[in-house]
Parts: sequence; C-alpha cells; structure tokens
Amino acid sequence: GAAADEHLFPIGGVDVRWRMEDCGKRIILDFFSDGELLSWRWDELEVVPGLGAVPDLLWGVGHVGPLTFTYSLERVPVIFKPPVLDTEPCSKMHDAGPEEAAMLDLEERLRNCSVPKVDPEEKGPFLMRWLRSTSFDVEAAEAGIRRHVEWWKEYGMDDFRDEDEFDEQGPLFVCGEDLQGYPTLIARPCVHFAKDEEESMQAARRCVFTLQRCIERMPRGAEKFTLIYDVANVTLTNLDMTFSRALIDILNNHFVGRLGSIVVVNMNWMIWSLQAILKPLLGSSTDDAIVFCGSDFKATFLDMVPEDHPYLCYALAVQSLPAEEAAALPLPKASPYVTQRQEPVTKQRSGGASPTRSAPSPSALHRVGALVSKWPCCACDRLGLVHSYFG
Repeated sequence: GAAADEHLFPIGGVDVRWRMEDCGKRIILDFFSDGELLSWRWDELEVVPGLGAVPDLLWGVGHVGPLTFTYSLERVPVIFKPPVLDTEPCSKMHDAGPEEAAMLDLEERLRNCSVPKVDPEEKGPFLMRWLRSTSFDVEAAEAGIRRHVEWWKEYGMDDFRDEDEFDEQGPLFVCGEDLQGYPTLIARPCVHFAKDEEESMQAARRCVFTLQRCIERMPRGAEKFTLIYDVANVTLTNLDMTFSRALIDILNNHFVGRLGSIVVVNMNWMIWSLQAILKPLLGSSTDDAIVFCGSDFKATFLDMVPEDHPYLCYALAVQSLPAEEAAALPLPKASPYVTQRQEPVTKQRSGGASPTRSAPSPSALHRVGALVSKWPCCACDRLGLVHSYFG
C-alpha cells in the first residue's frame, strides 16, 4: 500500500482541500490550481444522518462556473456478482443452473418478440448481456428488452442514412482497432458546438448511429468496444449537458453491456475538476473501466491498442509539435464501414501487428511527407505516421 505520508493530490497541478461548515453538517471542497483558489469551482457535501462514525451517505452539489451537477457518495457492502458465462445457444443447454435457467426463462418470455439487429446466432449473448445488467432479474431484463424494441422503432434507428455516421471531423468516429481486433471509437468533444437544443439532439442522434455502426463492424462473438475520449482543447463552450445526457442515457439503456474500457486522455487542470460529471452519467457499471490520463497517456494506450493505432500515432505527433503545426496536423481517417458480423472472433493483435492497408497516393504521400520531415523523432516513426493517416 501507499506510505502514510503520500497524498492523492495534487494531480495535474490541481489540489483539493476540504473544510467543515454549519457545525460539521456540511463539507466544502475547494479547488486550487498551482496554489491559486479557483473561485468558479467548488463542491458542497451534505452528510445524511446515520449510525456509526463513518457516514453512510453524502449528497453532493458540484459548481462549475454557472453550471451545477449533483451526485452522491454511498458506503455500500460488497455484493456478489454472478460469474460471466460462456453462453451457448439456449436450445443446447442441459441440466441448467440458476443463470442458465434465467436464460431459458427469458428466452421463453421473448419467444414472440423480434429484436432488431440481432440474428439467431447472436441471441444468446444478447440475452446474457441484459441478464448481467439486471443481476439476473428475468422480469427486469424482459422489461428492458421490450422497451428497447419500442425505442428502436420510435427513435428511427432503421431510418438513418450512411452519411449520418460521423467521420473524423465529428465529435465521435470509428478509427482503428484494439489489441483484440475490435473497432475503437474516438470522442473529440472539442469540435462539438450546439447553438440550441435542436442541434444538441441532432448531434446526439448522429452519435447514436455512429455507435451502432461501430457495433456492426465488430466480429461475431465480440461484445465490447474501447472508447478513447480526447479532451484536448475542450473549453466550457463545448460542455453541452443536453447532448451528453441524451447520448449517455441511450448508451446505458439501449446498448447494454457494449461499452468496455474508456480512456480519457489529455486531461488539463480544468477537465480534472470536471471528471465528477462523467462517472455519475455513465453509471456505476463502468467505474472500474474509466482511466483518466494527462499527457502521459502512451503506456495506458498500449494496454488497449497496438502501437501503430492511427489515433495513438496522431496524439503523440500532436504532443511533439508546436501548437501552430499541431493544429495543422490532419486527423487520422475514420475506418471504412465494413460489417464483420459474419466472421467469428479468431484474432488477437500484438503490439507490433499491423492490419492490411491500401497504399497512399503519391500526391498525398508527398504533401504529408513534406510536413512530417520537419517533425522531431517520437515514438511513432515518420513513415509509420504517414502510413497510418492514409490507411
């Protein structure tokens, strides 16, 4: 364990200090950056009375300039979670245990319910994801799936067009693969600006379709994707709670069990103080899967993606350049839409493995070659970066 004199803060130059008010009934968390009090950022925690010396529940209100958000901190006992099962088609299960019996019961309840975008061979894993999400409460899983079927129709998921999927210029796009060969999603909130609620909801709709297209790129048997959330250049003008809540509500309620690891990179002093917003929105099921990084993200990346991942190469190149040149650096291209759902999961990528890519055109290679010839050496060699951008 950590030594007694080691402290969690400061992180990224941000320090948090607490003080008591109202005779110990309220705790105030003050945020400091490089020793200076941030007057626009503080939290209030109210102790909910209970037995014992350690409070069972704290209600929190976070203040970020003119914005506020609420959260709670609860002391809970450890709850046993059922083991993850290797599911077989339900018709082949014999001598069912409790989890298998729940699967058979759920399948019977939904016998006449047609679930969109789920073919017969994928039905078992689909049902198991919903059962896990409800701690094997069959009635809750059934209700959730039926709500999902109605939502799919009402939201118009079958009415999207190919061009509704975001490319690399949007706030969310598919780019590259993780170490298992599954597609990765890249989020860049710095490019999201909405003038009104209608624009916020339209952007959320396109993100939902982009998410669905990411899933359709996954090989058969794959369940979860990795999300790389790059907060470089994010300001308060990019923080759109209407957009965020709409998107995350759909992610939690209709893409159950699909979100794997989340890597938040390029955290700065302002975003460090805002990270409390992200975790409550995503729900407790992802708490262990979120990793927050500053500019030292390379090692965390390499735990999840190969070293030639296009966005890793791009992010490292941006770090190595002056701001003006970094701003002119082209983003890696969004991955083409090629459904792999008919293919079984058979590959495991190593850090040095490289997928087959088409060669860049001579004119494109010349343009980018002229730019990268001035770059200092970094973890990704110049030729590798050019190769990644035009893959």
